[in-house]
Amino acid sequence: MKRTRIGCVIMAAGNSTRFGGNKLLTDFFGKTLIERAMEAIPRDKLCRTAVVSQYDEVLSMALDFDFLTVRNDRPEDGVSRTIRLGLDALGDVDAAMFMVADQPCLSRWSTEGLVSFYLKEPDKIAAMAYGARRGNPVIFPKDMFIELRDLTGDTGGSAVICKNQDKLRLYQVEDELELFDLLKKDGLTQDETKRVKLAARHLLVRLLEADPKVLVQDWFKDRRSQEVVRSTVRQVLDEDLPASYDRSVFQQKFERVYEVMLDYASHGRKWAA
Repeated sequence: MKRTRIGCVIMAAGNSTRFGGNKLLTDFFGKTLIERAMEAIPRDKLCRTAVVSQYDEVLSMALDFDFLTVRNDRPEDGVSRTIRLGLDALGDVDAAMFMVADQPCLSRWSTEGLVSFYLKEPDKIAAMAYGARRGNPVIFPKDMFIELRDLTGDTGGSAVICKNQDKLRLYQVEDELELFDLLKKDGLTQDETKRVKLAARHLLVRLLEADPKVLVQDWFKDRRSQEVVRSTVRQVLDEDLPASYDRSVFQQKFERVYEVMLDYASHGRKWAA
């Protein structure tokens, strides 16, 4: 059976005018946003990855990852130009995954899941989702490349999705949703809700992607390994949860998250490493 050739375009060409500089070089827990984006690429499931950017630093880093580099010398033309340049660089592929570069808590584990999800229906659009909210990355099949190439200005792939809602399939990031449900409390403001969601994402990245590894083999059977996991969960939540989580609420949420993780791992369902 012929393997479906999926390429990836990392869209890193924006001017970041609202940020006041190159946002992609911002540090996020020891690594830049663009570095985290490149590390989230499921390389073994893709035939090639192209990084489209106006920034020398970003293109240089892409070479370190053995990615294709594409210079966008007219970023003011909008995201549509980035899309066309990326498709040109990918060449003859069966599908293209488009990924923005400012999702620091996106993990390789999630993007691998999205690719596997897409392959179940390779004639459809597959997008990562958090509940009912569609997010990024998004994978488009080849028969939609013409529509993507026809985009103009700062109109992106969402316009193509809107015209093809019947072909859209959403890949739910279930673990993040579950952690968010465990962490949320009544009366959160909009900004606090965002911080709790970020805490859930950061915790996933720390547990699943960090070096040194936190979830070692059979961690749930060893008291010392349990304490490493427990300490990591506490540290991340202490850094990320809003100030409105007083000591009592924080302790309650922290204990609940750890108990659920330990229970799942003990029964071989997940978090087992």
